[in-house]
Parts: sequence; structure tokens; C-alpha cells
Amino acid sequence: RPKLHDFIQTRSEVVQRSDAIFQMLKQRKLDLTIQEIFDFTREGVFQGTQLLQGRKTVGKVLFDIRKGALMHQKHQRAAESIILSRTSSLAKKMSNISSENAPQTLDEAYNVQAL
Repeated sequence: RPKLHDFIQTRSEVVQRSDAIFQMLKQRKLDLTIQEIFDFTREGVFQGTQLLQGRKTVGKVLFDIRKGALMHQKHQRAAESIILSRTSSLAKKMSNISSENAPQTLDEAYNVQAL
């Protein structure tokens, strides 16, 4: 199956073709059908992937990264807290506990450990 890299060899070609596509989008020369927009979260990605794999789409499936980015920041802070706790004394560990950084579900806790 042909891929973009089979046709574009240099960075300048990528930039040139990308600019052309964005210009067509701005001028509304491209007609895109957006079927569904999911949050870029574990559940949203799961739902979107199920839709795509089930071949139940007639338009684009988009993932909104704004919510996913907020969740990632929360997980990143929790991961940093875990890493710091591995080198801290027990008293220091206890003083750093914050409900804001603590994973709320077991699923979130696994995500934090994976960072």
C-alpha cells in the first residue's frame, strides 16, 4: 500500500505540500466529513479505535487533545511525585501527598506507573 514517504523525499516537499493542503482547507476547497470527535483519553481512543476497526465510519474520526493533555499533565505530576518519593525520607514522602496528584482510579494509577 503506498504511503506518503513513497512520494515525498525532502522536508521542503513536505512543507510545500502541507502548505497547499492548508490553503485548500482555508479556502474551503476540500470537503471533509467529520463523523465523530472523541476526547484524547484512554476511553476516547478506545471508542474511536473500535469505530475505525469495525469499519463503521463514513467520515473522519478526530481526537480532541485538549482533555487528553490535561490528563497527561496530571499523570506527569503524579509520576514526578512518585519518582521523587523513591529518594525521599518517609517524613518527606508523607508531606508531599496531595489529593490533586493522586490517581483517582486503578486505571489512572497504572497510567502513572507507565510514564
